[in-house]
Amino acid sequence: GGFQDAVANECRRYIGIPEPRRVTPYGSTKLQRAWQAVQLCQGGRVYLPIEEPPWLPPFEEQLIDFTGLDDEHDDMVDSIAYMATSCQHLMRPANFAAQPPMLLTAGYSP
Repeated sequence: GGFQDAVANECRRYIGIPEPRRVTPYGSTKLQRAWQAVQLCQGGRVYLPIEEPPWLPPFEEQLIDFTGLDDEHDDMVDSIAYMATSCQHLMRPANFAAQPPMLLTAGYSP
């Protein structure tokens, strides 16, 4: 929406910055938009720093406390939701098959 337009306009001011990739979020609620991030986290596919930078405890706290029901603080949840959506778009051809792969043995055809 408006924020993406503002970022794109700001990037156009600098010749060395390419056009940012625009992301269309899934769903209309914060919980729906965050669902892909939830799946990536549950699958162990989101990595956090081993050394604890100052931003990590508040980040983890917000993710743990997130309910999707008009949370007072959810900006970091939105950020990871957009990251997950971007990753899904970038990785879909190689890693997100529409159907699970089937193991076939010689001479067998389902």
